[in-house]
Amino acid sequence: MRQPPGYKSKKYPDYVCKLDRALYRLQQSGRQWFTEISSVLEKLGFTKLKWANGVFLKNKVILLLYVDDIVLLGKTNEEIQMTVKLLANNFDLKIMGKTRALLGI
Repeated sequence: MRQPPGYKSKKYPDYVCKLDRALYRLQQSGRQWFTEISSVLEKLGFTKLKWANGVFLKNKVILLLYVDDIVLLGKTNEEIQMTVKLLANNFDLKIMGKTRALLGI
């Protein structure tokens, strides 16, 4: 990684910046996020479908992932709430309520 043009430090012209985590608007940000959340979901027992990149299954729970939005489908509310608790242990969640419309699938 090199310092971007115009951002070189006169005091430290040969220093390189280390990116500790993905930032918004970087080309690799989306991929970094998907890699991180996929890893956590797999540790929680979810399996990613081979034919659908953003669909994960665990027992009777289906997790749909689109960028940073998650939709959970389950047979019972208890299954969904348990999954939410597991996710909340790993990520900051903003619960938006029940899904009323879903576009793009």
